[in-house]
Amino acid sequence: MPFTLFNRNPLARLSDRELSNRFNQFSADKDDAKALEVAEELIRRNSPNGYHCKALLLENKDNPQAIALIKQAIELCGNDEMLKILYTRMLARLQMEDKQFDAALATYDWLFERAEKEHSYFQIIEDFDFFLYLLTARNKKWELMKAGVDFKAEWIPLSMKLINRYVPYVHEADADEEVRPHLEALCDEITHNIGPDESKYC
Repeated sequence: MPFTLFNRNPLARLSDRELSNRFNQFSADKDDAKALEVAEELIRRNSPNGYHCKALLLENKDNPQAIALIKQAIELCGNDEMLKILYTRMLARLQMEDKQFDAALATYDWLFERAEKEHSYFQIIEDFDFFLYLLTARNKKWELMKAGVDFKAEWIPLSMKLINRYVPYVHEADADEEVRPHLEALCDEITHNIGPDESKYC
């Protein structure tokens, strides 16, 4: 009986790395229930990866809760700067998916400022991140236009940021040739006021 009591939770005997491997396997198998058990065990240990894992499970199901979880993960990163950047990229994506465009743009600003400061675009901003950044900007412009107000005062500063970031990223940083046409297409949509309903991109 004592043996049974002390081994009621077999996950407690595993290292954080072993738990992360278990989570990845359960996720690949689409076994969300078991993946959640692993995430909760990591959270019990106050591991940032636990909050990250649970946020992954909730993405597109409960984005506000996923956002709260990934923010908690970021707070727990301590001095691990690359982990903080990884989680911040996910935060921006979640905010965009939840239509929190202002928050997402502010998060992308932090990432770009970090990349520009360290001259390390491809270590901080990946092609998919830049695509989502343009998508967020397009959706923000469309939101402003639908509001029926003079949006130039808010849009012009954002459009200048887009131009100043697009040129060095696509040309100087040499974005992937397969991705570049999609970035250019999104820029055309922004220029010609094409909204989500008419776009090839959601």
